[in-house]
Amino acid sequence: MSFTKVEYRGLEVGKVGIAATTGVVSVGATMLNFVGAGNTFAVSSDGTTVDISIAGGGGGSGVIHKETFNVTANQTIFDLANTYNTGYVDVFVNGVRLSPSDFTETNSTRITLAEPAIPGDVVDVLIHSSVVQNTIINSTVDNLTVNDSLTGQIGGGEETLVTGSASFLGEVISMPSVLACGATTTVQPKVGHDITYVKYQEVQITGDADLILGGTADFVIDVHNLAV
Repeated sequence: MSFTKVEYRGLEVGKVGIAATTGVVSVGATMLNFVGAGNTFAVSSDGTTVDISIAGGGGGSGVIHKETFNVTANQTIFDLANTYNTGYVDVFVNGVRLSPSDFTETNSTRITLAEPAIPGDVVDVLIHSSVVQNTIINSTVDNLTVNDSLTGQIGGGEETLVTGSASFLGEVISMPSVLACGATTTVQPKVGHDITYVKYQEVQITGDADLILGGTADFVIDVHNLAV
C-alpha cells in the first residue's frame, strides 16, 4: 500500500496524518497498520478522503446497563434497578474506574463502596451481560457438583441424578428399567471390542421393529445389575 504525499495542517511532506472530528489525532506518521482480515480502504473520487472499514465492527449481542447516581450525602450503598452477575459489574466515581477491591458486590442489585462517596460525586455503575447465558456444553466434565437435580442424557439415556444434603443421595441415579426399541436398530460394536452393553434391565422391542446385533461381540443387558 502506498500513500500520496500530502501537506495538511503542518504535516511534513510525504507523511500521513490521522484526523478526527475534534481535530488532528496524530501527525508525522509514516504507516497505518491495521491488524486482522477483512479491513478495506476506499478512496474518494477526488482523492482527498480515505474511508477505512475495520472487520468485526458491531459486536455481538451483549448488553450493558448504565446506572448513574448523583450523590447528595455521604453514601456507600447503591441499590440498582438492574441485576448483575458476580464479576460483571464496573463502578466509576467521577469518571475513575474503581478497583474491585474498592467495592463489594453485596448482592445482585446492590453495590457497597469501601470508602463513601461524598456530596457532588457522580457514581456510574456499568452492568455487563454474562459471556455465557444459555448454551450446550459438549465436553468431558470432571468433578461435577449439582446443588439441586440434574436431568438429561447421561451416556445415551434419560436419567436423573438425585442429590440432597446426605452423602448417600449424591450417589443415587434414577432411571427407567425398560429401554423401548420402536424402530429397527442395528447395534454395531466398534472394531476390536468384545462386549457391547446396554444399561437397562430390559430391552423391549415393539411393533415391527427388529434389533439387529452386528459383529461378533457379546451383547449384555443390565450392565448396572439392576435385576436384584
